[in-house]
Amino acid sequence: MLIVPLLISLKSLEQLYETSRLLRDREFAASMLLGSFRERTDDARRAEDALLFIHDQKSATRMQREIDGLVALSDSLDRYRLELPAAQIRASLDALRLQPETNMSRLRPAGVR
Repeated sequence: MLIVPLLISLKSLEQLYETSRLLRDREFAASMLLGSFRERTDDARRAEDALLFIHDQKSATRMQREIDGLVALSDSLDRYRLELPAAQIRASLDALRLQPETNMSRLRPAGVR
């Protein structure tokens, strides 16, 4: 008579353990992804500083490469059910994609193309 409730309790505990393990693994992977995203953002910030002070095509290309890397990384956010933040990040990155070319044209001396 007491065996049935015991078996039900054991099954529930196993499911709880499995759920908490999956959640822990998912949270760890998401944390690692966000750490990588933060690192890439810092790289993009350094590329932006280089573009601001050096004003050359190499710096603009580096900035564009960093932005492209962030866009690719932002696609990974969808796996962790972060669709809204991912969409907002992609919108910001799309706006940034236009800025290096605009900044390069503003930074050139007058008459130089």
